[in-house]
Amino acid sequence: MGLVLDREGFPKAHEVLEGNRQDRQTVSEMLKQLEKRTGKKPGWTVVVDRGMAYEENLEQIRAHGLHYIVAGRQGERNPWWEDFEQIEVGQFRVAKSLQKRIEKGQLQEREKIHQKIGRLQERYPRVARYCRIDYRAQEKRL
Repeated sequence: MGLVLDREGFPKAHEVLEGNRQDRQTVSEMLKQLEKRTGKKPGWTVVVDRGMAYEENLEQIRAHGLHYIVAGRQGERNPWWEDFEQIEVGQFRVAKSLQKRIEKGQLQEREKIHQKIGRLQERYPRVARYCRIDYRAQEKRL
């Protein structure tokens, strides 16, 4: 099965493929279907599992002008972590919502703001371990 999501994570299109095929044999077909259903959108990101992450498949994705992310187990990602440590991650959508509350004056106490940050980190632990949210009191900015 192939699935297309929008920026908010809502499904936009899906495709069910014939069974008894290796995942790596479906990439070309999925890329054609994606282009047919959504138009050619260079710069989009395709997520593939490790069963599809063969060089010929990744080359097909690049040839379509797309980016890719390979999903893998934590142990498989660890050796590559150093390569990604310096990447700056954009603000979480939920952190933006917290920022709006601060800007509107709905949330002013520094201690309460830090509690909210802690709750965000508790609620999204898989993402929080890769990100840091700081509050700059003088600027009233996350």
